[in-house]
Amino acid sequence: MNAEIYYREELDAPLVGKIILLSIIGLISFLFLYQMGTGDMIGSNPAPNIVLFIIDVLLIGTYFTFSKMEISLTPEGLLVRYNWIKEHLDYSEIINVEEKTAELFQVGGIGLKYTTNGEKAYTTRLGKAIRINIRDRQPLLITPSDTQKVFDALNCYIS
Repeated sequence: MNAEIYYREELDAPLVGKIILLSIIGLISFLFLYQMGTGDMIGSNPAPNIVLFIIDVLLIGTYFTFSKMEISLTPEGLLVRYNWIKEHLDYSEIINVEEKTAELFQVGGIGLKYTTNGEKAYTTRLGKAIRINIRDRQPLLITPSDTQKVFDALNCYIS
């Protein structure tokens, strides 16, 4: 995309989450490599190597998909994405925007979620958020680092 970008930010997933996920990936990789290398199975009811391999690949894919979120405002509209999962909205599709709070029991944590209200949420943290009401679709909830700046910019572009 060669278009001019009005606003762009990349938000990292929380460090604690990354450390936990990478630790689990490391443990499963160790088990897989140990069992493959020695031929010995670990434990009284060990997981087959193919199961360990599939779990490892899925967790690695999850890590690379959700480790970074991008929010961009361009002349064409709003782009929110987690790596290959993206949401593009033309400004003409946006009815209005509201300042909200992303709460644990509503959003269900961080990542790409569907909230208890039926909103699609792209979150890297809980707290200040922006709810984007979209014509003929469920609302979208995002958590930019500078909520006020994105809120003001969206209000400017949709009016």
